[in-house]
Amino acid sequence: MPPFRLLCFRRNFGPMSSVLRTCLVLFFFFLLLPAQAEEDLADRMDNALKLLRSAGQAEPRAVASMLNSAAEGYIIREDYDTALERITESLKICREHDFPNVSTSAFIVASRILNKVDDEMATQFLVRELNAPGTGTGYKRGVLKALDMHLAINGNQKLAIEGAHALLEIEKAESPKTDAHFWAMLKFGQHCYTGRLYDIALPTLIEARDLALEMKRPDLAAQAIQFMSYAFAADGKTDEARKLQEQELELRRAAGDEISLRFALQNLATTQIQAGKYKEATASLDEAESLSNDDFSKTYINGIRGGMLAKRAIETQDKDLLKQAVELARHAADKKVAVSQFPEGQKEVVAIMDYLTVAYFELMRGNLAEAEKVVDLVEAGVDGYEASQREAQKSAIFSADQVNLNVADQRAWIYDIRERVCIAKGEFEEALTATENGRGLAQAEVLKSKLGLPSADKVEKEVDIESIKNTAKQQNTTLVIYSLAHLISPDTRRYFGRNSPFQHPFTLHTYVVTPEGKVHFHKTALKGPLRHLIEMARTEITKGKKPEGGGSPSRLLSEVLLDPIRQHLPKEEGALVTIVPQQGLFLVPFSALPDEKGTYLIEQYTLGVSPSIDLLRLAAEQRKVVEEAGLKEFLLVGNPTMPGYQSRPDRDASALSPLPGAEKEVKFLGSILDTTPMIGDDATETAVASKMENARFLHFATHGLLESENVYSDAFLSSLAFAAGDGEDGFLTVKETARMKLRAELAVLSACDTGRGRLSGDGVIGLSRGFMTAGVPSVIVSLWPVSDAATAELMGHYYEALLKGEPKAAALRSATLATKKKYPDPSLWAPFVLYGLAE
Repeated sequence: MPPFRLLCFRRNFGPMSSVLRTCLVLFFFFLLLPAQAEEDLADRMDNALKLLRSAGQAEPRAVASMLNSAAEGYIIREDYDTALERITESLKICREHDFPNVSTSAFIVASRILNKVDDEMATQFLVRELNAPGTGTGYKRGVLKALDMHLAINGNQKLAIEGAHALLEIEKAESPKTDAHFWAMLKFGQHCYTGRLYDIALPTLIEARDLALEMKRPDLAAQAIQFMSYAFAADGKTDEARKLQEQELELRRAAGDEISLRFALQNLATTQIQAGKYKEATASLDEAESLSNDDFSKTYINGIRGGMLAKRAIETQDKDLLKQAVELARHAADKKVAVSQFPEGQKEVVAIMDYLTVAYFELMRGNLAEAEKVVDLVEAGVDGYEASQREAQKSAIFSADQVNLNVADQRAWIYDIRERVCIAKGEFEEALTATENGRGLAQAEVLKSKLGLPSADKVEKEVDIESIKNTAKQQNTTLVIYSLAHLISPDTRRYFGRNSPFQHPFTLHTYVVTPEGKVHFHKTALKGPLRHLIEMARTEITKGKKPEGGGSPSRLLSEVLLDPIRQHLPKEEGALVTIVPQQGLFLVPFSALPDEKGTYLIEQYTLGVSPSIDLLRLAAEQRKVVEEAGLKEFLLVGNPTMPGYQSRPDRDASALSPLPGAEKEVKFLGSILDTTPMIGDDATETAVASKMENARFLHFATHGLLESENVYSDAFLSSLAFAAGDGEDGFLTVKETARMKLRAELAVLSACDTGRGRLSGDGVIGLSRGFMTAGVPSVIVSLWPVSDAATAELMGHYYEALLKGEPKAAALRSATLATKKKYPDPSLWAPFVLYGLAE
């Protein structure tokens, strides 16, 4: 039927709303469209829009919705320019008419388009729209909801908390004591809980529960209580969490929602298992299973039963129970795959953690061949997971960086198991390649891209033993690689209490690779949480405090990490040793660890650190890029005008304290290097970032390595503080740094602590990796704040040694030893560490 006949048919209806007329026009339009394969969503929406406009029925809400759909169609085509045109037009309509829901859809599509280029760009766009003047509350609601969905995928918990609070304020004023008010309050409480702001989360969730009860909505009250129980459990208060879960059950039963009741029973069972209440847990699981109408739900419940059996088996060392646990876990995994809705080749995605758990169990039982077979299933699952993530990337749901990070985390588990299997078989070189291939995957992908090196089809490394030996030979270094092994899988650990010894690694694997190509292996059983020993050793070194009645923690740590391998370390003084740590071992001040005679490691060797062996190789490739660039400039930055720092949403931002000592440091270095430093108002984030791209040597003396009190302040963690301005907040984050393409030979981060509490090691690791990912082959950072005088002393010696032609790591050693003579306290000379290339 031609379009004009359809329009004549419409005119016979008489008066009706414009929305209803539009719906009827669209209904018949799509009904009469020929099913032509070549006409995709974008074409259909564009044609429908033409029809609406020619008919004079361009109702704004419908037009905006169709523009959103058209943009979706162009995203599918990967025509992002046209998609952006459609969504820009939709947002203009939404802004004019203050549409909340349609604008949410528009912003989600817009963020996906920008996400394709840069997920940070999408975030900035949404924040700008939120702060745009002259917009109504409906439009702001749309922005805030889209921002929340965007951040759920791309991170930035601080911004998520702020956005949730802003939406709560709108709903409290515009829609008090309604569902919208409740959900906004719950969302804010959830984000505060996720951000470890328990003192804000709990009162907010209690208020949400009380509001729901006042509204006579037991279903909503149960939602609030559910997250209250999570907050108590995360804080280690399992008894309180269990009581809340029992309250939640009563409300779920009152609401008559069997699906929610089943999930509540499963959560309660997990908490009961943690507390060792196995009979109660079994009863909860039996009731949950009676409410299950599908195979997948029953399979999930059986997985929890397997976890309970495993916990009992591990606690009692009962082999028969462990066998039952393995059989139940394997059956649950296979069943999940059988009923999976994923396409062929991706079905194992649903059972990655289940198969991983089975592999750990088979290792415990000594069934190495079976463990290897199960790991192959885990790998198939991760391959399927990556395939699905790549599809999401094509649709601009995830950025490439986000996919790489997500997949890298999953693949690391595979290599961990493969390493353990190889060790059990006595294949130590193969074990070394396995642990190496599980490290720095995402970072390696970014560096390869920047270097123009070929990248694999999958996020994985294929480093072999010869490559590892060649790296040791070419860089003339002895490699010391540490690997920490847990007894049980991450999934099984959730059934143990937070303070259980099974939450910690139980074995330390150490590999030594000499420049001559020899590989040595040592396995150390850990008698307690290594993390606690590291903390005590750091306290001893930085504050001179030792535990009462015990020996020296730093010496004990040296006995664990170094004594077993000393015979394989170089004999010549000053030889280069490169340490490749893992997890909390990045926090260890290796230079200050003494041997049995009290001789510090730095007095024996030149030291370097790297996140992985492959990154050492890539750093050497990056050094060639630096040489080709031929840059000469030194960039010195010290004591910028400090930006405001807000550690919590319920505190006002306050400026960081000025650093006159840092200013003296860079002025002193400027006199040595014949360079004018950037200081005060001149050292804005924008100005510094622009100069970083054309400098060969970077030196920053400013606040950094901020303490992470909670996830809200994680936004500042691993940031360097500069002057705010030009639309920037003054904090150059790791994420921003890693995305740069730098050609600097060396970055020195002489960052100062803010005095806001204990320093978190994540900041140290993050800063160094951020600069290495940006293309800087060598980075020096401090593991803790140092006095101005000691820092100036060490840095003066360091740059003088560099100018004399000493290699970077050797120059740091000589500067450290020179500083040690004047300042013998290790807290003053030991914190500086070189990451990456030593030469």
